[in-house]
Amino acid sequence: MRTGENVEMTASQRRWEGWMDAYQEILADPGARPGCPSHGDGTVHVAFTGDLETRLGYATVWCDACHEGIAISRGYAPAGLPLLPFGLDPAERARTIPADVELLPPDPYVEDGEEETF
Repeated sequence: MRTGENVEMTASQRRWEGWMDAYQEILADPGARPGCPSHGDGTVHVAFTGDLETRLGYATVWCDACHEGIAISRGYAPAGLPLLPFGLDPAERARTIPADVELLPPDPYVEDGEEETF
């Protein structure tokens, strides 16, 4: 568990955690092809959208079967993973990242007694 040993996760938090694990696996090895954390079928892919010079941008992580996934708001695109430029025409972007990817909303851990502020 990333935030502490005694924190109970919801089902959606466990699913998000599975997506983060798949993302980290691909970052460590761009040739890795983990299975879908949401449904078990399909393969997870990662592509970045960002500045081509600095390679700073955001990641889209999705399953090629169910088209579910997550977005990582800021990070560096490592060599070996696609990097699409900001402002790319949607039709061009869809050649790499399917246009119908449904991004899961983040469901952060909330400690007992804390209020959600979002």
